[in-house]
Amino acid sequence: MAMRRKEKVLTIEEVKAKIIDQSTEKWLHSEPLLGIAAFSDGLKMIPLHSISEQGTLLLFMIDLGDYNVELVLEVLAQWMNEYKGLPWKPVIVFQPKYLFLKSSKFLDRFRSHQVFNSIPIYTDALGEWFDYFGNAKESGLVIFHQGNVVFKENFGIRFHSQMKAAEKQLQDILRVDDPGLPLFEITDTVTKKKPDLMRIDVGSITQGGTWIQANESLVTEDSNASLQFQFEGQCLRLLAITHPQARENTRFLIYLNDEPLSSVHYGKSTHQGDRGSAFSEINKSSGIFELIDADTPIKGKVTLKFLNTLQNPVIIYSLRSA
Repeated sequence: MAMRRKEKVLTIEEVKAKIIDQSTEKWLHSEPLLGIAAFSDGLKMIPLHSISEQGTLLLFMIDLGDYNVELVLEVLAQWMNEYKGLPWKPVIVFQPKYLFLKSSKFLDRFRSHQVFNSIPIYTDALGEWFDYFGNAKESGLVIFHQGNVVFKENFGIRFHSQMKAAEKQLQDILRVDDPGLPLFEITDTVTKKKPDLMRIDVGSITQGGTWIQANESLVTEDSNASLQFQFEGQCLRLLAITHPQARENTRFLIYLNDEPLSSVHYGKSTHQGDRGSAFSEINKSSGIFELIDADTPIKGKVTLKFLNTLQNPVIIYSLRSA
């Protein structure tokens, strides 16, 4: 009987070289800083750069559909100024779980943020990092210091308090080797924009007409289709994309408590139609559609009625409120 050849055990340097070779194209604005590898005792995160081995990485594990993305960029702009020149680096990690994330045009919505155009961004294609750190369902922050996780929290609705706690942890780390390091006093985190209040997943939405549920999305080509759900907050956004077979944009009407949404509550993706109707359109690249932007919190039943999905099928992922 032929003996099975024993697989060669790679050295840690060979493991690092392999990870770098396989992941370089997944990093934007940076060479690979960190990677994941399987060992006999399980998965491990492997530092690939001196900043990962000797310094500190702040890994923002983000769903790019969340309102918290804009808040993270806002806070990072401040931190990168206050902690400039110190041994730490922020990294945005995202998983391309929505079809619209494959379009380069989607990322254009963040190009106005100078931070987004300069800090390392890692595309976690298979969601391995999110599973490893336990962020598969919620955006959050992981502080990776000298090869170890020293802070890990999901944002939820506590974005501001979590960022304040993370900043304290960062200052404590920076002062380990330099106890007298002069740093800014930590104050309550303040942002211009609001954090996520609620994620409305497709499983909790009342469906009208014919819909097909595929994984965590809904698909329809029924021009009498509708979606209905309870909303409370000031802002509402829809995560969606036209189906690859769609010829044009998919149009839908927006109602609040069975009345056309008032123009004073329009988000930038909502427009006024005939006879006071409120409508919006889903296209193949934008991905996020801002439906409601109210000055004060509103509450009620939101209904979306689709008009031309027979020729222009649509894929609905979820909604966010803030």
